[in-house]
Amino acid sequence: MDVSYEAQLTWERTPRGKIICPECGLDGWAMYLGNNPRHWTRKHAEHVTCSCGRRVSKRGLGAHRGSMARHGKPCP
Repeated sequence: MDVSYEAQLTWERTPRGKIICPECGLDGWAMYLGNNPRHWTRKHAEHVTCSCGRRVSKRGLGAHRGSMARHGKPCP
């Protein structure tokens, strides 16, 4: 997925101004636009599909599975 600054400017926004990742639907603050490795958008450069069918960022897969387990819906 293209996470260049120019591409990020075309991503949808929430009413409060957060940008929405076009691939997984999570939102993050627009102040994190750019190419710094710590920026939110860099974490959304690679996505994977969890065994439950949810599309998540590669870095967020562990957190997604942990969250599902805590809520009593563990991923298969």
